[in-house]
Amino acid sequence: MILTISRRLLSWLDMDADEFLVELAIHSFKEEKLSMGQACRLARKGRVEFHRILGRREIPIHYDVEDFEADIKTMGGTRPPMTVVSDSSAPVCLAAIGRLSILQELYGRVIIPTAVYEEIASVGVGQPGATEAEGTDGLEVRKASCFAYAYVLREQFDAGEAEAIAIARELKADLLIMDEPRARRVASRYAIKQIGLPGVLAEAKQRGVMPTVRPVLDKLVDELDLRISRELRDRLLQRVGEEE
Repeated sequence: MILTISRRLLSWLDMDADEFLVELAIHSFKEEKLSMGQACRLARKGRVEFHRILGRREIPIHYDVEDFEADIKTMGGTRPPMTVVSDSSAPVCLAAIGRLSILQELYGRVIIPTAVYEEIASVGVGQPGATEAEGTDGLEVRKASCFAYAYVLREQFDAGEAEAIAIARELKADLLIMDEPRARRVASRYAIKQIGLPGVLAEAKQRGVMPTVRPVLDKLVDELDLRISRELRDRLLQRVGEEE
């Protein structure tokens, strides 16, 4: 997609082109016109940096209590060994705070699309999460076999989100780790169970992978500026018995 920005418009707004794209991405994400991945691509920012930009504006991710309640039901019906596929959200966020190993300890092996690996490692060399991703045996990088289907999905989502859905469909995955509600709805059409990052944290506590959720959640907020609604935070901590 080619976006032409009028110099006159930029002059009126007293912005350069990069600032305009960031503001457009923020607004489009907030209004749920773009997924997180699409907004990052439009803003020309990595996911970690864009999370921090949203955090400073106190804009939460596209995942709420209703999504978490759906994840609770998923948690009760999944046990390893499983085929688990993930988009960028959970691996990038956990890698950024040095806790990517949670995924491996919880699920054993997690399949990520090439686009996701490039985001958290190749493209992000020197950035938070890159070293952790390169050193984790639990991540298996895979390309989508059905290129046509992945290409169609890229009309609605970014490459990582689209390929994660396509691979989960091809492999008849037991679980797809994904926060984005629109992408989750598409996955549901193929009876693919999903779980978001808050659900992953709750399941990790439930299975004894980590003793408490609160320190990890606080680290995501403090170091990554990851924003979730107050209602979701309260429900998550209530679920794991760590009410405030």
